[in-house]
Amino acid sequence: MKANRQDAWTKEEDQLLADTVIDYIKKGHTQLESFKYVADQLNRTPAACGFRWNATIRKRYTKAIEAAKQARKQFQYDGSDQQSQSIQLNESKSTLDQAIHWLEKLKKESTVDSSKSDQQLNRRLLLENERLHQELAVYETLIKNIKKLIDDIH
Repeated sequence: MKANRQDAWTKEEDQLLADTVIDYIKKGHTQLESFKYVADQLNRTPAACGFRWNATIRKRYTKAIEAAKQARKQFQYDGSDQQSQSIQLNESKSTLDQAIHWLEKLKKESTVDSSKSDQQLNRRLLLENERLHQELAVYETLIKNIKKLIDDIH
């Protein structure tokens, strides 16, 4: 009797992996990106998905892979899709503007936090300095008392 492994791949998982990788190829993304996506969906590691793809599934989908590569090339070089490209550029610019805004905000917050942190550090150092001065005064008094005792003994 042959027992199924707990981590055996089902037909549905194989199909999801194949469909996703081929879709990512069409869209110009890497296979590694598709493995990461599928891994999240299947609760597996990207390495396991990559191994399954390369060891088993890829061989069954050679024609679909070639078609996806051709579709990617056509999509990338097709000048008739100007409106779509313009929308993508605007979305990229908007995303870039958002990133710049976020980084500027982070820089301001960092500067404020750094200033607050410096002030807190200064306060702690002043308190520590005061404590050390008090401790030094105690030691000096003790040394004087010890010297007095030594003089009294002689």
